[in-house]
Amino acid sequence: MNADFVPGIVSVLYGDELQARGIRSVSEAMTLAPGIHLSLTSDKIGKTVVRGIPKIFASGHIKVLLDGTPLTTAFGIDPVPNMPIEQVERIEIMRGPGSAIHGEFAYTGVMNIITRKKGSRVFGAVESGNTYKGGAIASGKLPESDLTLSINVSGIRSDGAGISGGAGTFSLAESGILSGNDNNYEVLAPPLVSDSSETADSSEGPPFAIAEMPDRVTEKGLSSEDSDVSGGKRDYLSGLFGLNYRNFSFQGYVFENNQEDFHKTRLWGMNAAQRFEISPSLQADLKLGWQQRKFEQDLQDADTSEIPDIYQFDYDECLFQGGFSLLWKGWDRHRMLLEWAFARSVLDDLRRETSESSEEILEGKNRLVSSLTVQDEFEANDQLTFTAGLRYDYYDDIGEKFSPRIAAVYRLNKQRNAAHRHILKAQYARAFRPPTFLEMYGTGESGLQSSFFSSQSSVSPDTESETVDTYEIGYIYRTLNTVGRVTLFYSELDARLDAVRESPRHFHSKGAELELEQHLIPDMLKLDANLSYTKSKDRETGAAIPETADWLANVGLIFQPFRNVSFALQYRYAGSRNFDETSAENTGDAPDDCHTADFTVNLWRFGVKGLTLRGGVKNLFEEDIRYPSSSYYQNQAFVNNLSDSEDNLDSERWWWIQVSYEF
Repeated sequence: MNADFVPGIVSVLYGDELQARGIRSVSEAMTLAPGIHLSLTSDKIGKTVVRGIPKIFASGHIKVLLDGTPLTTAFGIDPVPNMPIEQVERIEIMRGPGSAIHGEFAYTGVMNIITRKKGSRVFGAVESGNTYKGGAIASGKLPESDLTLSINVSGIRSDGAGISGGAGTFSLAESGILSGNDNNYEVLAPPLVSDSSETADSSEGPPFAIAEMPDRVTEKGLSSEDSDVSGGKRDYLSGLFGLNYRNFSFQGYVFENNQEDFHKTRLWGMNAAQRFEISPSLQADLKLGWQQRKFEQDLQDADTSEIPDIYQFDYDECLFQGGFSLLWKGWDRHRMLLEWAFARSVLDDLRRETSESSEEILEGKNRLVSSLTVQDEFEANDQLTFTAGLRYDYYDDIGEKFSPRIAAVYRLNKQRNAAHRHILKAQYARAFRPPTFLEMYGTGESGLQSSFFSSQSSVSPDTESETVDTYEIGYIYRTLNTVGRVTLFYSELDARLDAVRESPRHFHSKGAELELEQHLIPDMLKLDANLSYTKSKDRETGAAIPETADWLANVGLIFQPFRNVSFALQYRYAGSRNFDETSAENTGDAPDDCHTADFTVNLWRFGVKGLTLRGGVKNLFEEDIRYPSSSYYQNQAFVNNLSDSEDNLDSERWWWIQVSYEF
């Protein structure tokens, strides 16, 4: 089933086109979907804002899958957003609640990263900021055998971008354009053992070097010796290994992200899946997976008056998960799914270093989750399809959760492949996000330092989960050269927007998303554009949610005058970010809206068959791009600090060039 016909709102971004547009990483690609933009905390940990709801990536509001396998743990993940786009076949982003199928953390969306497993190539790139990237992909099939193997590796080393020293602000180059979608894939469905629909690789793209933060954080936000501060160094490594034999698949992965001055994250694991074709109408899938996640944060350069007695923070968590599912198509016009799954998270080690001692403060905490999912997809006739589902999750530490979903897809045309297709969608869904280990054991009455950083920490009495109820209506119009989409949504949610807030607060979010894909000149000139409006507020105070932008837009053109030459121009608009006007910590205005433009040139078969040369410039017109920074833990919350000076921020173009060779 393609993206037009699945319940919910799905964007599919294809790796080949992302590279042609100069998109460099998964995190940069995410901003191409309507209603999504990025932010950073002061310690350079990424935040995603989906439909006006911000959260630390990705222990928060969006669930991340790697080839259909969940990566999000009870603490979160960090390195995956920095994955170079060269390693990606496509990215499926579902906006809206996804807990009815995917369970915990699928709060405002689900992102499934499908990695490249076919083809053989090497690539390398040089960028501004002393940034270097390289990688390789190799795959093959053993002669006279159904066994296929693949290796996919990449690494980045960067000195970081230049940051200017306005108090409490930093600049970050962000760009994007909506990728095309030919709707030939099953999207965000229960993962298959192998992906037979992958396309041949044909292009390369640049890395994404996110702007780095200065070395020191002060009580005002960011400090600087002068008006031009260099960001910290960054080293990144990702590697994937795949094995497929008939209906069996195995995958191993490792990610490491080292923000030298602040933190290091390592994530590695493996998973296996076996499919059983019991009958033409019944199939079963068995899945098992294990992963380990380590996080180390060095705060020695931070202002100690703001972070008393905390100099280093280490976190080590293990996850073991699996499940068994049945898909039955034996009842006329029905597709029924029954799935049982489990996940066990173990907090192996949590410790801090202080000026006086090194103390192990928490270990041996664990969580066991058992879930049961039932879903029925019913084709009432050739035009109308209903989907109803319910997922039950039981946590041994916080109790039970129910996640219902009901949806309808109506095709106004009787033939699915009509030249002009009109499709209507409607959906109601509920999702939840359980409290993390940090929230459960770190929100005592006396504050973060004395409760969380204590060997005597106990479970917080306030452990309720965040919940969201979302209503969506969508319309899709498709012809041979044009695709248009309109989506309206409304959400009522109880959420913690700060990592250690004592209890969820009540918010609502509503808005509209418009999308257009148009082949202005077939096979030569393509236009992609989207516009989103979101209004998210605290239901009790009426205040806008901080760090959110009401308006977001992407516009892009790909011009291919010759078979082996193309030019891409991309424009992104992000409106002024909202902030808490009542907070005493805010000393200025919110960051202004910004307009960025990027330009990319692609040369395929550049003198030699298989050789591709790409180059381009980010932030073509040197736009200042500002985000509110966040100070460290104060009053059990991250406090937003906004700049009172806009004269000493500097923005610059970011140049890059890349060469790749496909065997």
